[in-house]
Amino acid sequence: MTSYLVSSFQKATLSALIRECTGYDFADIFTKDQITYLFNYLTERGCVSILLEPEYIDREFLEDYSRYYVKRFGNDGYECGRIHFFSHSIDHKHLDLLLQGRPADDLTPEKLQKHYLGFMVVKPLSRTFVGKTCLQLTGDKGIGDGTKKKIAKKYDVNLFGIKLHVDSIAFQEQDKVVAACATTAIWTALHALPGSDVKHVPSCSEITMNALNFVEGSNNGFPNKELTNKQIQRSLDVEGLRYHSSNLLEESREWFRACVTSYIDSDLPLVLVGDVHSLKRSEQGRWWRKREVISLNKEGGHAITVLGYDFRVGSNLIYVHDDRLGPYARVELVELKDLLGKDTPLAHRDRWALAFRKTEDNGKTWLPANEILIPDACIVPADKKARLPFQYAYGTAEVIADRIRFWLDPWLRSSANLLQSNTLKFNIKLSTISEVREHVRQHEMKYQGNERLMIDADEEIIFTETDLERWREERIRFLTSPMARLQWEIDFVWGNTEVFKVLLDATDIPLGNAISGVYVSDPLYAELFFGLLRMPDGFDPEADKAHFYGSFVKVLEQRDVDYASHLNKTYGALRAPIKIEDSEVDESGKGRHKGVKHRFDPKGEKLTDLFPEIVADPVMRNLIWAIGRDGSLFVAEDITVPKLGHPSMTGLQAARIAGEIWWTEDEGKAVWHVNHSSGRYSRDYVTPNIYLDNAVKKIASFFEDDIKFVAKGNARPPLVEARFEAEKAKKAQGELA
Repeated sequence: MTSYLVSSFQKATLSALIRECTGYDFADIFTKDQITYLFNYLTERGCVSILLEPEYIDREFLEDYSRYYVKRFGNDGYECGRIHFFSHSIDHKHLDLLLQGRPADDLTPEKLQKHYLGFMVVKPLSRTFVGKTCLQLTGDKGIGDGTKKKIAKKYDVNLFGIKLHVDSIAFQEQDKVVAACATTAIWTALHALPGSDVKHVPSCSEITMNALNFVEGSNNGFPNKELTNKQIQRSLDVEGLRYHSSNLLEESREWFRACVTSYIDSDLPLVLVGDVHSLKRSEQGRWWRKREVISLNKEGGHAITVLGYDFRVGSNLIYVHDDRLGPYARVELVELKDLLGKDTPLAHRDRWALAFRKTEDNGKTWLPANEILIPDACIVPADKKARLPFQYAYGTAEVIADRIRFWLDPWLRSSANLLQSNTLKFNIKLSTISEVREHVRQHEMKYQGNERLMIDADEEIIFTETDLERWREERIRFLTSPMARLQWEIDFVWGNTEVFKVLLDATDIPLGNAISGVYVSDPLYAELFFGLLRMPDGFDPEADKAHFYGSFVKVLEQRDVDYASHLNKTYGALRAPIKIEDSEVDESGKGRHKGVKHRFDPKGEKLTDLFPEIVADPVMRNLIWAIGRDGSLFVAEDITVPKLGHPSMTGLQAARIAGEIWWTEDEGKAVWHVNHSSGRYSRDYVTPNIYLDNAVKKIASFFEDDIKFVAKGNARPPLVEARFEAEKAKKAQGELA
């Protein structure tokens, strides 16, 4: 047999090459639905040439063969064929030169890769010969976020030693013996799972055996019809996966849209199980009052794998791998009452379905829907630690959005409103915490302080420089706080503006407190929405258990009253001492300063009585101070020999704003001057003067001196200033020399 065959791309030549490696009837191949679909699909991709490997060993079919077909008397062997598709013309002459190591400009490995559209394995089965097929995506993958996305991953291909690859998800036809349609759907879903090695995905026969074994009422054999939902779940158990199962009989089309976008945006495929109905169209009535009547005819149970969606404005399309059609088949999400009109059966009046349409003119013209799938269950394979299914993330997001809209929508319609009218929506996906943090880290704040959001003529929300620094500290806390690896990421969006993000611990249990954290993307609108959520509306957060709204409210309340956040906002976030001198550490590993006064509350003291030596010698002596982790006050004398500075006073611990205090008396008016010039703690604050003003008020409240405490920014005490000038002069002399 020849080593390979090359032909131009036509439906007839494709059928002929399949016949070449199988020997099956040409007419049966040419009229097969899957071949028609694949031909139209590849035509849209601009396919020009096809190449047949007539002798190809497919690992997965070899496993199926060893489990079942080898015992069949009339089997056609285990050798498969493999057909490759290219959007560039190729021929034997140039491909031979390439294989001989003498590539011509017309055909190089780079050109082959550029125009490679994928492959199809041809199995030695007379009626179900379409084996593992990976075809390049049509169009783009999309960006998700509720608009458009298709799942695909890289498949490596070796063509006679030439390394190629294609972005796709594997598809194959069920063979009705070792694989039911549900088996094929599971096989596709396992290929699509993020992080899975496509070389280790079990074969269809292995999936079927796993599904049948250890299930009550099952026989240890191969089905010829379908797997039950329980058997599907069993096959995923064997793979060490957790599955999220949803009953779709009571869910709305909008809920299902949100479910699809959430899982597909998370790169997780969905296996849909339901009943297929063919649509029979006829006319009733007399000629002057004839109308088209559509009736449903149940064909049987079916399973497909959802791998993409297109929910852009005016679109309700879902992309599925359907073994009866082909990869990335386009189906429409419809309401049955809109599709069938008056002929909708009573049992289906409030149901939705997936409508299948065929094409003609080589895929150019779409015909009316010829059949529908009415799903009753959705099964999503996921990481074994992802305990919480989509329902809880969606329920939490829906309740939060409803509570905001309850107050916001009437206000937007009022004459006093100055807010720009927009739509509040949310996007959900299952993410790892590293992915979430990467997104948060790259997020750029568009406000620089002193921003305003006008609500009406008398009310506004202000975002100051202090708020900006607090927001930065909260972002750091969000990025550095320990969280579970898997999180449901819920993004609330106002128009095109991301407002805030809620993280739901996907590894938690339904009765837990699953809210991991809240990240604010737009502080102005977030403050508006959080303010609305604080308003009483009579909503009982425990009325519906399929959400964590109660936990979310507690997080908001803690955010509002959190003492640590108050201290961060008032006196700056914690700073570790930049440097600690040896002289500042005693033998026990603690701060050495013995003269420190550490106060938590006022004691009716006077600073002049605590440190009379400072008043007696204000030029040569001064104090140092710091606000501690818990908001307490440290005060001590600044000792230079041996060096006992701020860390020796705070016990070598982290502290907040810190600086120096010195005494002056001019014309009978005594003043305590306070700065924020601690080189160990205060050097990198963005708004130190604001923290200093708050600290001066705190210091003054601790001591009953009649003397004023005055904030002096980064000014220095006399002795410190003299030392600074002396060092500056010494440095200048050294440079002159």
